[in-house]
Amino acid sequence: MESRCLSETFGGRSLRDDIPINLPDEHKREALQLRNQLLTFRFRHYRQVGKERWVDRNLEPRLNQVFAPLMSLIE
Repeated sequence: MESRCLSETFGGRSLRDDIPINLPDEHKREALQLRNQLLTFRFRHYRQVGKERWVDRNLEPRLNQVFAPLMSLIE
């Protein structure tokens, strides 16, 4: 059965001293603070999103769905 599957052998690497195995409690507090800041930003700028700005009526709907976010990044 193994001949029909891809096998991957993982080599054991030693642990790095600069990366903790378990994250400290401070990490959770910082993550919560960042999530709250991002949520505040979304609430403040909720109505400022231009949904129809990059829509080209000459393209198919699926192409608009793919290209509109890309075009907003280019500007």
